[in-house]
Amino acid sequence: MKKEKHECSGRAYNPNGSWGNKYRPCTLNAVLNEGGKWWCRTHAPSAEAARREKANEKWQQEYEQKKQAAESAKLCQRIGEAALEQIRLFEAAQDNGCLLSARQRVALEALKMVVEEA
Repeated sequence: MKKEKHECSGRAYNPNGSWGNKYRPCTLNAVLNEGGKWWCRTHAPSAEAARREKANEKWQQEYEQKKQAAESAKLCQRIGEAALEQIRLFEAAQDNGCLLSARQRVALEALKMVVEEA
């Protein structure tokens, strides 16, 4: 028994098409019947939805990574500014004749090392 061939209901991009008519009927054999229409495996609505979902998941992950990187950069910026402010306060206290405790001197040197490395 001969299998009946169906044409795909999808449209394919045609870069050589005339202006305003860049799509042509798909030339692949249709193998899936969805929604009363025949589709090839590429243009089937279920396949397109799966590809779109996969792409959206990838883009969402990239967006979340970029968002986290931006938040980390902002946090590092704020920490750096706070460290510089602490250094200024310690040095201003020393300039005004205040004696720093051993713990404060260690903190001052640690802050200076962190700022110099950044």
